[in-house]
Amino acid sequence: MCGATNRDLYKIFMTGLDGTPMPSFADDIKPADGWDLVHFLRTMQPLKTPELAIWSAWLASHANELKPIGPPGSGQ
Repeated sequence: MCGATNRDLYKIFMTGLDGTPMPSFADDIKPADGWDLVHFLRTMQPLKTPELAIWSAWLASHANELKPIGPPGSGQ
């Protein structure tokens, strides 16, 4: 199964996925950022993952620290 493990997801981000429009992002993101992306995506799954537990605990006490994401000047 594609992306079943964290390592699979990381490899997909960094090398792309042959036969699909998914490009490689190795030239655009640092390896550590790739791992951050993997762990972030795991928090969005409807499964109870370790990453979701960590995120939920952090969010409970740090929600006011979150910043909007978007291009500068977009108000986002």
